[in-house]
Amino acid sequence: MIVDERTYTLATGKLGELLSLYRQGGYEAQRRHLGEPLGIFSVEVGELDGWVHMWRYQSVEDRAQRRARLAQDPQWQAFTRASAGLIVHRRNRLLEGVELG
Repeated sequence: MIVDERTYTLATGKLGELLSLYRQGGYEAQRRHLGEPLGIFSVEVGELDGWVHMWRYQSVEDRAQRRARLAQDPQWQAFTRASAGLIVHRRNRLLEGVELG
């Protein structure tokens, strides 16, 4: 299993606007292709104006296939166009599960 941790830094004060756009179709498109997220969070303490998504995949190949389908979705494309000016910086990390037993 891998977890895709996606961190977005937003323009100051734009979280509400971004969430409104996301609720209008971005979230639905992601769930359709990526499944249920592990979580979606806003940053309360530390580097503010942050928004974090965590998605679970079976493998790097599974992630690549699902994200490729998402990229082709017109509803997702509309969300990314509408939200482009609200996101200042993006970062993602792939976290690998660790076997302990």
